[in-house]
Amino acid sequence: MLHSLSDELLLSQVKALAGEERRIHREVLETLLEVDRRQLHLARGFSSLFVFCTDELGYSPASAQRRIASMRLLKEMSPPERERVQTKIETGTLTLNHLAQVQSVARSEQWGLETKREMLQSVEGKSVRQCEKILASQMTSPALPRETIRPVSATLSQVTLVLDEETLQLLERFKGLTAHRNPLATNAGAIRLALQIAVERVNPEREVRGKGSAKSESDTGASQSVPTPKAAAGHRDCRPHSSRNPSRPLRRSVWRRDRACQYVDPITGRHCNSRFKLELDHHVPFSKGGKTTTDNLRLLCRAHNAYFGGRIKPGRASVEKMWKLRPCTRAHLRGKKTH
Repeated sequence: MLHSLSDELLLSQVKALAGEERRIHREVLETLLEVDRRQLHLARGFSSLFVFCTDELGYSPASAQRRIASMRLLKEMSPPERERVQTKIETGTLTLNHLAQVQSVARSEQWGLETKREMLQSVEGKSVRQCEKILASQMTSPALPRETIRPVSATLSQVTLVLDEETLQLLERFKGLTAHRNPLATNAGAIRLALQIAVERVNPEREVRGKGSAKSESDTGASQSVPTPKAAAGHRDCRPHSSRNPSRPLRRSVWRRDRACQYVDPITGRHCNSRFKLELDHHVPFSKGGKTTTDNLRLLCRAHNAYFGGRIKPGRASVEKMWKLRPCTRAHLRGKKTH
């Protein structure tokens, strides 16, 4: 038991554990590099490495971000240079915080790898505060506070963000235009109202009634009136198309049906369900004879759409191995000749 240890033994033990922790940090970064290289987080149904680290590995958002930023910086280096930096992580002269801060500032300042190397040498062995001062002295623009969202009650959260002058003027103008709906002219009320209007406007599932509405629609088809998904199956605009691009009603029908990324990990059964950067995708690729129909279209997040596009092989076996397809799509595949 720890309480029975002498002071010297206790201090020796905690130092040994700290050294072991640094060694584990190095191994975690090496492992994340390989996970990222293989894109295993996408294969397992996570829309990003960040989501994988928080949901699967149990890291807090801040801890996940530090590890990912450090890994990204190591990824840019040659193997010998990477080995030297990892050794310094293990000895403690460089920490995950050093690497993450350098990478964060480098992104905002658009530094190249050579400048990143110089900054790593400058912050080596320095405290967190010293590191911040060194990096701040090299920045051409003032360091802005991070955007944060902090719960303050069961239903309310405090949001911290920095607005430029143009955005602030737009906010004030909006508050004036909508004062009848936001009588107290609060920023929170204005943002809520603005988001309600914006989401309604760009929502691909939105149905607009009235003649001539289609003429004013954008190319995204976010506001074209369509029947319900069930009725849309028999609508003339939802019939199979020879074009790769679906019609607006067909697009909306798929959006109403899926509403989130439809990727499913064939091993764990995990659904991605991300709503970030959703894109339409053909179950059976258009280039392989896939039709532009409701049954052959699905929503994928951009990460899984790109992942799928890079991993799929011609032929039925590869498609069915990588994806859980709907019965209608499997029937379609059985009718196609494999290459």
